Amino acid sequence: MNSPDKRRLTSQQSRRIQALPDGYTVLSAQGQKLIVRRPDGRRARIRPSGRLIATDLVESVQFYLHVRG
Repeated sequence: MNSPDKRRLTSQQSRRIQALPDGYTVLSAQGQKLIVRRPDGRRARIRPSGRLIATDLVESVQFYLHVRG
């Protein structure tokens, strides 16, 4: 059984991108994880189904590991 290719946008996501109103900006597209910035500055995610949902994102995370021996 072949699994679907998770590295590409779905056709629903592609249609949603084309239908976004002015002011929306695509920020990230990693596989089917598609993040957009709304005109008010908040971020949203476009699910594989094409549904636009609000999301809380961590801007960046940096891990530090200090080992003392």
